[in-house]
Amino acid sequence: SGNCAGFSLIELVITITIIAIVLAIATLNFNTYKQKSNMESEIREIYTDINNARISAATQKTVYGVILQPNGYILKTYINAPDYSTSANAVLNGTQIASKTFTYMLTNSNTTTAFTNTNCAIVFDITGMLTTTTPNMTILINPPSNSQGSNCIVVSAAHDNLGRWNASTSNCELN
Repeated sequence: SGNCAGFSLIELVITITIIAIVLAIATLNFNTYKQKSNMESEIREIYTDINNARISAATQKTVYGVILQPNGYILKTYINAPDYSTSANAVLNGTQIASKTFTYMLTNSNTTTAFTNTNCAIVFDITGMLTTTTPNMTILINPPSNSQGSNCIVVSAAHDNLGRWNASTSNCELN
């Protein structure tokens, strides 16, 4: 008659411990997923704005520039050729039309160093062609991850491509 139905203290502690472990694993996976998602969102936004600058340059017959910085970029327009004849001139001159700041650092994969205010201007002439950067310049969002998803952009003379960084080959594999 001392038979009471229910759970013992040990059974409850084990159950709570299992639930806590499952929640901890789920939280870690969620944080990793969220970081990957935010990085991909930022690189897609940069990609869209670079493409929009290229298209606007061609359709509006105005020179457009994207000045890359460590944690963002500035969009500019230019009137006089000397204002964008070099990357340094393009950074100093022109009319700022927008700027964006990001959480993750942008680097040039060719040098693996962060962009500074003087070392990278992407300028498109009135035909939408690249003027002041070397062909196939690669913009990488850091920290690069080996997970699936886009995290780099290749900017070339006539078009831009979104891709995924391959650390073993130091190359942006295009999507």
